[in-house]
Amino acid sequence: MYLILFFGLVAAGLALARFGVVRKQPWLSWVGGALVVLTTALFLVLDVWGEVLWFDAVGFAERFWTFVGARAYTAGFGALLAVGVITLLATPARRLTPAISPWTEGVAAAGGLLGVLAPGSRHCCS
Repeated sequence: MYLILFFGLVAAGLALARFGVVRKQPWLSWVGGALVVLTTALFLVLDVWGEVLWFDAVGFAERFWTFVGARAYTAGFGALLAVGVITLLATPARRLTPAISPWTEGVAAAGGLLGVLAPGSRHCCS
C-alpha cells in the first residue's frame, strides 16, 4: 500500500514537472520537483523511524545507533575518497577542457553518499 502511495506521489510530481516544462511555466516544474523531493524525504524518515521503533521494542536500540553510526562513517569516508579520486582525475582534464565544473565532483560525491545511506542499501555494514 505504501509503495503505491510513494510511486503515485513521485509520478504525480514528475508529471507536474514535465507539464511545467511543456507549458513553459517554471513554477509548476518547481512544485513538481518539490513534491518528488518531499515525498522521498518523508518516506525515508518514516523508514528510519519504523526501524528505530522496532529496535527499541526488542531492546536493541543501542545496536541500531551503532549500525547507523558505522554506516554514516563509512559513507563519509567513501564520499571523501570519491572526491579525492575525482579531483585527482579531473585536475589534468581541467587544463584541457575548462567546461568541467567543481560542482561535478560534489554531485558525484553526494550521489555516492546517498547511494550508501539509502535505506535497504547493501553497500556497507550489512
